[in-house]
Amino acid sequence: MPDNLRTAVTKHTKDELILQSTFADLEDFYETIVLPPPARKPKGKPTVENHVRYLEIHLVEKLKEKIYVSFEDLNAEIKKNSSSPQ
Repeated sequence: MPDNLRTAVTKHTKDELILQSTFADLEDFYETIVLPPPARKPKGKPTVENHVRYLEIHLVEKLKEKIYVSFEDLNAEIKKNSSSPQ
């Protein structure tokens, strides 16, 4: 959820949101979606920042214990660690 998505939006109506081609390519490449923040005062940013802090503290510390030679190995380890109970 970008802070200022206004620069990325080409057309935004009640029924449709069309992003610039760069953001559309980003969505396709990472197989995700880009959502505009709610109007006026976005309240989701602190929640996202808390999740990122949690990942930095817990997940990254576990991943530092091993050396990864490919992204596939790293992604497999992330999935294994993120799905296990804390």
